Amino acid sequence: AGVEVAVIDTGIDLKHPDLVDKIVPGWDIVDNDDSPMDGQGHGTHRSGIAAASTNNKIGVSGVAPNVKLMGVRVLDDNGSGTYADVTNGILWAAEHGAHVISMSLGGPSSSEALVDAIKVANEKDVLVVAAMGNNGREVESYPAAIPGVMAIGATDSKDKKASFSQFGKWISVTAPGVGILSTFPTYASGMPGKDYGSISGTSMAT
Repeated sequence: AGVEVAVIDTGIDLKHPDLVDKIVPGWDIVDNDDSPMDGQGHGTHRSGIAAASTNNKIGVSGVAPNVKLMGVRVLDDNGSGTYADVTNGILWAAEHGAHVISMSLGGPSSSEALVDAIKVANEKDVLVVAAMGNNGREVESYPAAIPGVMAIGATDSKDKKASFSQFGKWISVTAPGVGILSTFPTYASGMPGKDYGSISGTSMAT
């Protein structure tokens, strides 16, 4: 309780019945407003894994159900974005009270601005976590491979490395990432259905 997790992603369905009680003010970097609604669904799914409500007789339960969720939208409705927006999202979250910054996004090269933003977050005692990536190879993805980031890989139901999970010496920890049931937006999005559903990825592990 009292911990705020910034989900830096496609936004969050701020009205989802399994998440609505967990939301604290966030920001939409893409549209530059205070309503980081999720048009793609990825951020909503990750948010439910982290903190969906318990004992409300609906849906799923998050693994840390007493934390609050701060939606920071840096990816558009196609799930695409820029390092500039990710950098600004990290800085916004760090400056607005996030205790954890969670990112399930990445690219094949680093960015000096991104590295600097993570340093700022670390200096504010913010835990920064990021997904290893999903191409199944021993290859860096950024921000996961940046120093100061807890990089997360995915395991399957047999507690073995998921076939898609990237790996390498920069990894910090693994977590279940195959067929994970969580919240989908309550409206049509990029997810295969509405309300709830299962998808796989190092994103889900993160």
